[in-house]
Amino acid sequence: MVCLVCKDLEQAFNAVHSEYDEARSSMCYRFTRKFAALKYVDMERAKSALEEHKLHCDSGVKGPERAMSGSPSRALKLIA
Repeated sequence: MVCLVCKDLEQAFNAVHSEYDEARSSMCYRFTRKFAALKYVDMERAKSALEEHKLHCDSGVKGPERAMSGSPSRALKLIA
């Protein structure tokens, strides 16, 4: 059984993460980093919401689902 809330939160995190990557790779990043910083904050909020939900999720899918390539912990390691 897969938790729909987990799936939605993961999709939201992945979308915001993509926006952050796009903001960092844009030409205007050289001149202003404020937009990328705002996207980073959004990404951290999405990650936090996902992790908070997974702490209390009753779906029983805490093992293999976390090892997915789109998991927040792996994505944040790639950023750092």
